Amino acid sequence: VIHNEKAFLAQAKVFFDKLPVNYYVTKGNHDMVSDAYWKEVWGMGVNHEAKKGNNTILLATTSNEQGDYLSPDLDWLKLRLEANTKAKNVFIFIHIPQAKWTKHAIETPAFFELIKQHNNVRGVFHGHEHDQDGIKMIESVPYMFDSHIGGSWGTTYKGFRVVELTKDNSILTYIMNPIEKI
Repeated sequence: VIHNEKAFLAQAKVFFDKLPVNYYVTKGNHDMVSDAYWKEVWGMGVNHEAKKGNNTILLATTSNEQGDYLSPDLDWLKLRLEANTKAKNVFIFIHIPQAKWTKHAIETPAFFELIKQHNNVRGVFHGHEHDQDGIKMIESVPYMFDSHIGGSWGTTYKGFRVVELTKDNSILTYIMNPIEKI
């Protein structure tokens, strides 16, 4: 959300609060603030869950106040996945990719083993890699990248990923730049 400067976090929230939709945030490696300050500003912890009907969104931090690249809290994630076995769809948001698909990722095989145990996980979303806007598949789960909406490196455009859950429960996804469908 910010680039290392703690003072910008509350300012960013003022901007986000103007959005006409609900939003959720997850901490990235440049959000160099304590977990307590993160919760104070956003009103949600660094690991949290949101529900929309019979769908669950899990947001898990993959960094700390020092900006280290970390695995998500797998114990927390396991508990939340087990608590949501009856959810029709589960979507997971993390910042740091957990497979060495890219230069700035880490290897966490246990993360993928956990995901494989839950057939209602419909997608895992990543930030961090501003030059990535594709999808990596592991079995039937898409691991999606959305490039970036800000920053000074990465793709030539500042876009975002749209994911539509259709009436037949299939997923349609594409990148917007910012008003052009890619």
